[in-house]
Order: sequence, then structure tokens, then C-alpha cells
Amino acid sequence: MTRELVASSLGVLVAVLLGTSAVCSPAAASAGDFFDAERFRLVRDGDAYRLRSADGIDAPIPLAWLEPPEVVAEDEESYVGSLDWEEAVTAFPIGGGRIGLHLSSYTIADGGSAQAASGRDLLLILDPTTGQLWRGLDLGSSKSRVRLGGCWAARFDRIAVGDVDCDRRLDLSVVEERLTCEEVDVRVIGTEEEEWVRSDRQHHRIGPRRWHLGTGESWQHDDRFDDRLPCTGLAELPLIGLVKGPVEFVLESYADRAPLFDETGAPASWP
Repeated sequence: MTRELVASSLGVLVAVLLGTSAVCSPAAASAGDFFDAERFRLVRDGDAYRLRSADGIDAPIPLAWLEPPEVVAEDEESYVGSLDWEEAVTAFPIGGGRIGLHLSSYTIADGGSAQAASGRDLLLILDPTTGQLWRGLDLGSSKSRVRLGGCWAARFDRIAVGDVDCDRRLDLSVVEERLTCEEVDVRVIGTEEEEWVRSDRQHHRIGPRRWHLGTGESWQHDDRFDDRLPCTGLAELPLIGLVKGPVEFVLESYADRAPLFDETGAPASWP
């Protein structure tokens, strides 16, 4: 889907979520207008977290949502932690007067040959009239990179919003992008006898698009809609605290080296 089509279809998406029949112009329905990165902030309050807004919302967030005990324990054994949550929060309307909230964490290790980094994505739902929060969708470890023995492993979950089941509630799509390091047999050139050796080779895989349908209190995966385009609009959530995702970082940093390949043997690229 082209950027122009995404921009124009956002107008329909905004109109549907607001309960109107008018279609906004592409300029009025840009991603910058649809997503609000200024209204809300994630605040650390001692051993707790709170969601605060300039218009008076002050809602507590359960600590276990942002710092699950099992993840805290895992991070202690990892190259780098994953629970350094950004203060910035991206808000967007999901229909029925409720608001979706995107929270993101990302930590880059200080030094080390592994050049490790790790982060998480959490989507909440807010009723702004009561201040009630729901844990909408926890993607867990959704972005990471680590270099082992000269070969990279990296992951980045691209999150987008749209209405895929045409029920006037906003749904979420997640496309997983991965770099993996796999052993392959490589023929040695220049030897008199046929000789093969095991060698590491990078693979770049993208997709499929997995849809999580909105219920008003959560987003639930429904594989019947996977890889479909939405009825009204598709917009990718902007990055929080990052200029580029970890997969893009690796691809750009090593663009002058041997190309990365997908599972078909062809050079991989984002569609």
C-alpha cells in the first residue's frame, strides 16, 4: 500500500471513528493529525507508574503491566534489559469515545561486542471520562538486536491501526520483521576437489500481517483476518524514542557488506 493511499484512506478512518459520514481530505487526515504524542505522559511515581495528561487525567498503571516479575528476572540474565519505558505516549481514537495508548521501551547496552538492544511495546485502552485503563495488547519483547560471532539476530514488530472487520472499532495489525543467522553449506572455490564448509548466512524475513481485533477493552488476534487490508484506513504507529528500528539499523549499518537474503534466496526488501 502506497503512502498516498494510506494518507487518503486515513480520512475515511477518522470519519468512521468519529461517527460521521463525511470523508476528511488527505491533508486533514494525515498521520500527524491522527496520532497525538503531546497529550499524555508516562510518569514514574516511586515504585509505581501513572498516566497523566495536561487536561487532568491521572490514572495509576499496575506495576505488573510494565514490569512483569518474570521479565525482570529474565532481564537480569540478558545482555541488556528491556524495561526502560519512554515517558512519551502516543494516543489515538479507537471508537466509542475511548482512546488507544502506545507505550514503548528500548534499552541499548553500554559497549560490548554484542551491540545488544532490547525493548517492548504495550497498548492500553483508556476511557477518558472515568480514567479507567485496560491492558489492550502486550506484545512483549517486540524489538531487539544482538551480534553473536559476527552474525546478527534482530527483530522489529511494526504496529499499524485500521478497521479490518468494518465494525467501527479500531483494530491493530502487527508485522514481524526478523534478521536471523542460519548455517548453510557453502562450496569452497579454488580447490581441486569438491569441498563444502558450514558458514553463517543472514536471512531477512517479513510478515505475515497479524490482525488483533478491537473489543473496546482489548485487542484479540483473529487469524481469519491475517494479511487482509482494512476496510477504512491503515496507518503505522510512529516510533517512540527511536529514529529507526533495530532491523533497519543493522541493514543500514552493514549495507556495504554482502546482501541479506530471504528464505527464497532472493535479496529481501520491505514491500
